[in-house]
Amino acid sequence: MSLQEIKVFLKQTLSSKIDAVELTSLIGMLIEAVTGWNRMQQIVNVNTELTKEQQALLENYAQQLLGDKPIQYILGKAWFMGNELMVNEHVLIPRPETEELVEWIISYASIMNKPLSIIDIGTGSGCIAIAIKKALPEAIVSAIDISTGAIKIAVTNAATLKADIEFTCLDILNTAFLPGQYDVIVSNPPYIPMQEMKNMELQVTDHEPNI
Repeated sequence: MSLQEIKVFLKQTLSSKIDAVELTSLIGMLIEAVTGWNRMQQIVNVNTELTKEQQALLENYAQQLLGDKPIQYILGKAWFMGNELMVNEHVLIPRPETEELVEWIISYASIMNKPLSIIDIGTGSGCIAIAIKKALPEAIVSAIDISTGAIKIAVTNAATLKADIEFTCLDILNTAFLPGQYDVIVSNPPYIPMQEMKNMELQVTDHEPNI
């Protein structure tokens, strides 16, 4: 198949499941992940034949989308505050609205005008802690999470993005004391009551970590 033919195939396969505007964006992301071509290069290469391996991978991705698997888990990455982060089903997908929380802390730091000691509780992918450390390199940033799987992802992300953060696996709900004293305690934990789970999208309930 040519790139154009595979795009038509993906649209036909997924159009009943995904809104047309969102679908165009998702297909572009999938093709870039498989071919390495950005949007402009995809236009230039519209008649280029894809390899059988590339076709098979795109078809597999389409089936995963039909199964309500989020695009971030399919590709293994998400973006937060301009940082590309590794994600998998051990961590929640970073949400754009959470960036406002980081911006508040950055604004607070500018008012305090001193290096701050900051801890992120329930760090998940490490998105908040990493964004803070990148914006406030003089800050001392720590992060904790109950999940060992999440801590491994966060450590990897911090190393990749060269953010010096101390990560600890810790259950905050069964901890009498925090491991230090802090100027800022930040947390954006899951906040949906269990009784509301039945009304949520399958992308969330079937794939994001229940913990």
